[in-house]
Amino acid sequence: VFTQTNASGTFSLAVSDYGSYEIGAHKMGMPDVFKGLTLKNESGAKWYVDGKNITGNLILRMKKASYSISGKIMDSSNNSIGYAPVFATDASGNTVFGQSSADGSYTVFVENGTWSVRAEPPTSKTDTCGSYTKTVTVSGASQSSQNLTPSTSTCYTLSGTITAGTA
Repeated sequence: VFTQTNASGTFSLAVSDYGSYEIGAHKMGMPDVFKGLTLKNESGAKWYVDGKNITGNLILRMKKASYSISGKIMDSSNNSIGYAPVFATDASGNTVFGQSSADGSYTVFVENGTWSVRAEPPTSKTDTCGSYTKTVTVSGASQSSQNLTPSTSTCYTLSGTITAGTA
């Protein structure tokens, strides 16, 4: 089951059976948050989180990291690449996911550390070669202008034909 919040973050979700569920929240550039829920029939429907009955609204808190890494995704001709997935991973394996906007800009929220920031251009950008990866160190301040460009501008092409036949 899927739903979206309104502008104030309020949501409503309907389920048809008693049992266990997982609810999560996602916002580009921020860590996801998940909670296990149980719906029990105890003189009526009752929701439980971490063994405690929820008597009011469920609140999921997304923790916005203290700092950010931001920049643009650009091809070898310095044209912006919009709608490219962006991943930032630190040395402990913590990963934050984001996406570039239409103008190629991106922001991911992170804590202090050394982050490997990577982008995957859409398949429509077939004129790009190399990887879009950059190491960014965050130490007490956000890091802006961390543009990602291809590691090489030279493409080597392999062409051929694939056929089906017997061995």
